[in-house]
Amino acid sequence: MLVESRETLNSISTLFSLQPKQFPELDKTGEELVLLDQLYILYKKFIAFDTTFRATLWSEVDLNQSKNELNQLWTEFCDLPSKLQERIWTAYFDLEGHLKKYRQLLPLLFMLNAREIRSRHWLKVMQITGCSFQLESTVFKLHDLLDISLDKYQNEISAICFSARKELELETKMRSIEEEWTEQILNFEPYKDYGLILLEKRYVENLLEHLEDGEETLAQMLTTRYIEPMREEVASWSEKLKAIREILELWLEVQDMWLGAENIFNNPSAGKDISLESKRFVRVDKTWLKTQRQSSEIRNVLQCCLSEPPKKDRSD
Repeated sequence: MLVESRETLNSISTLFSLQPKQFPELDKTGEELVLLDQLYILYKKFIAFDTTFRATLWSEVDLNQSKNELNQLWTEFCDLPSKLQERIWTAYFDLEGHLKKYRQLLPLLFMLNAREIRSRHWLKVMQITGCSFQLESTVFKLHDLLDISLDKYQNEISAICFSARKELELETKMRSIEEEWTEQILNFEPYKDYGLILLEKRYVENLLEHLEDGEETLAQMLTTRYIEPMREEVASWSEKLKAIREILELWLEVQDMWLGAENIFNNPSAGKDISLESKRFVRVDKTWLKTQRQSSEIRNVLQCCLSEPPKKDRSD
């Protein structure tokens, strides 16, 4: 419009043989309007991004896509004419500030969006920021995080996320041990015509080695500074593995004793001088055989050693 007006004035001046008049203020205003148009087009894009981002549920946010959009906005901002900065327009520096703040916030949001972040970590975020917000997936939105100046607590949040990663590593180890010993079974072998009543000694000795390894791993875990959320569970499993190891060691010892006694008392050539002991052995023998047969049917280590029922699949 300004260009058309100037051209009209110049045409009139030429028509009356007048020297076309210069309009420096008009030229300056026209140039500024072009610059402002570029600035506000980009500002509108940012506002649209910011509005959509803030209204997004935390459980549904795609931070990678948001990062790409933000990078595109920043690239367009950096490509704006340098004259915009020379004009010292507030809108230019406001947009720059908003974009820079987002660029600082996004890495923190990525850290907080990691799978190891649990409710207890969000409670710590609330504690350090002095702000509270609802964590329910249907109401927890990005604006809850954008409005509490997360960038001011970058070091604290980084520390929380680092602890969360370490805690997850410990939890992964714990789950591996739990899964191994929840599903671990005993092997039995036949003896004479009694059926499957004897623990396979070599197999159990290997189990004992695994138990020692597991106990050592759990003991090391209990000494780390990041174990607190799982301390009770790890300590409980440490006691379980210790009990299983002691029971299996005793079991093998008793089994060897039974084998020796069985060979003596069930020997037809045994003398009458052991008849009383033989009667006692018969009573013990019945209980032993019953226990061994039941164990060979169950086979699960936890059930056989600690009488624990099998656990259902863990639901996270």
